Amino acid sequence: MLTLFHVTVMIKNILIVSFSVILLLGCQSQQDPKQEIFARIDDEVLTVEEFIYTYTPQIRFIKNPFDTEMLNYHGGRMIRNVLFAQYQEEFGTYDPLILADEIAEAERKAVIDEMIRLMIDDSLETLSEEEVRDAYRKSLEYREVRHLFSPDSVTIHTWYRQIQSGQESFHSLSKEAFQDTFLANHGGYLGFVTFGDMVPEFEEMVFLTEPGKVSRPFKTPFGWHILSVESIQTDMLPSEDDFQMNRDRIKNKIRRVKKEKFLSGFYTSLVEKRKVKPDRGGVQALSYLIMSSRITGKSLANNIQAYPSDALFEEVLNKSQDIWDKPVVYVDDDFLSLIDILPLLKRVPLALLYRNPSQAVLFAVRDELVYQMGLERGLDKHETVLMKKNVRRKDWLSKQFVSALTDTMSIHYPPNLNEDEKNRYAREVQNALIHQTYLDLRQNARVWTDMDKVYAHYDNIK
Repeated sequence: MLTLFHVTVMIKNILIVSFSVILLLGCQSQQDPKQEIFARIDDEVLTVEEFIYTYTPQIRFIKNPFDTEMLNYHGGRMIRNVLFAQYQEEFGTYDPLILADEIAEAERKAVIDEMIRLMIDDSLETLSEEEVRDAYRKSLEYREVRHLFSPDSVTIHTWYRQIQSGQESFHSLSKEAFQDTFLANHGGYLGFVTFGDMVPEFEEMVFLTEPGKVSRPFKTPFGWHILSVESIQTDMLPSEDDFQMNRDRIKNKIRRVKKEKFLSGFYTSLVEKRKVKPDRGGVQALSYLIMSSRITGKSLANNIQAYPSDALFEEVLNKSQDIWDKPVVYVDDDFLSLIDILPLLKRVPLALLYRNPSQAVLFAVRDELVYQMGLERGLDKHETVLMKKNVRRKDWLSKQFVSALTDTMSIHYPPNLNEDEKNRYAREVQNALIHQTYLDLRQNARVWTDMDKVYAHYDNIK
């Protein structure tokens, strides 16, 4: 019988392989992926860098991701996207404002990612032997953890005293601490965690807390916590052979944790330097809107992330005109009102918007400040940023093309099919139509490919 611990170990091993593979992707060829063109469709080119960028997120879900068959399939999908996007852009109908909004979002994320990459100091790459061995020992250890969360220090310290005195327990307080149903009903239970699974501040406290004990209150970028370690289990006994085999994987994991810690410190100092402070009344007004507003049958938080900015403004402004000028957060000597903060919240996870609007506002403003720093350095013109914008453009146009193609088709079903069989039959017919359309467009286009340039980046992994 599989226990939760065994399942956790299995998942860990799968993620280890995937993570190690992903870290290797960009360094298998001596050529610069930005300069290597593996396909040309009429006047548009596809680079190896773009292949790596679009293929990497899929690797963990593919059984043999580096077989030439799978690489060829992805290359074909990229060519198909270009053909569909070209046709949609020239002959199809679409809303250019929505496309512009999609591209702007892609640029913003890419600029932030590139700015963060530039901020990571080279000293993070220097690791001592003792540090690597200590991380290896931690990676073999799984700690069963439950926790409580609160956005403010006063509440978490109160809960800590109540648990220490025996008045309350994690189970009795979890319903107050969490909106998430599982956490609320299971005493904040997180299961087994190990090195690299959590944000650095949380992980550090996990390994400092002895089994059966409750940690002191501590802060992470998300708010305040206390935790308890229920038990400790080990995957295997440490050995020199296993350590040497996993040395590079452990180093990469340490670098990732250090980078997260560096960024956490950077964001904290940025917020202090720019005097970022949420306004209590404004956040309460925002929280009320998030919980109570309904647009097209969804909550405001869902609509913030699903709608183009202009369309959302038009619908929401009509409902709450009296409060949109309220300050929500102060930055330097100015403030952002509800109407100012709304588009920035599109990038914040929904769970955080519901659970902790004040923290969500801080995250949104923090990212906006990093984005503005990136623009000041001209990163919106950086080659990688331009590539990512172009990928989003092609993906969006291609989806519009496929939607228009399949929405207008008429399906004649064989007799005596139940609902599931009809759905399956419809998918097969749609896929056949999409594939045939791709073949037709490809036949009428000038398409050149050289997949050997892609293979070269994955040969060492295979």
